[in-house]
Amino acid sequence: MKYPYLTVALLGIFGVVDIVILGNHYQLTKSDWSGWVQAIGSIAALGVAIFVMSRQNAHSAKLLAEADVRVMARRAAAVSALVVRASERLQECTTSLTRAANAGDNRKFHLTWTVVGPALRQCKSTLEMVPAHELGGYKMANGLHCMIDSLHHFLLLGEDWEKETFPAFDPTFQIAYCEAHRDGGIDALNIFNQGVEEISN
Repeated sequence: MKYPYLTVALLGIFGVVDIVILGNHYQLTKSDWSGWVQAIGSIAALGVAIFVMSRQNAHSAKLLAEADVRVMARRAAAVSALVVRASERLQECTTSLTRAANAGDNRKFHLTWTVVGPALRQCKSTLEMVPAHELGGYKMANGLHCMIDSLHHFLLLGEDWEKETFPAFDPTFQIAYCEAHRDGGIDALNIFNQGVEEISN
């Protein structure tokens, strides 16, 4: 409704005119008129009160919705920093391991893993503490879990690398494994960023 106040005013005027016409038609006395005026006044006051309350409730609902969006945006920004950091760590680690694998140096590969592995475990542990159900979007929650999965699967093989001083070494496999999980981390970050954009728009 484009002009709600004008509409209410016009309805009120037409209502008063109709009442006057009906009162004259039925020859109402002064006491009758006073009773009618009091009843109509009460109804009008009730109508105005309901109208004002509905406007206030709508305004309050709008403020709450805007506050929820701001809270979600702040939460998404904080978690985004963690996901970005995890992705960067994963890329740095896979790059270092790929270099060692390309060099064909088994010992260097093993030592590199013992250095980068704890950093990835810390990233995974931090992300696992994030309550995904509070992020406010499917893609953000999905991106978060995809990043955790990439780190988890990468760390599984890393446990074997740490247990043996000189693990079975196949440069082709090690390089492919590193690159696959690096790409998985990048994909997870992209999914999460799509979710952030959804709540920002």
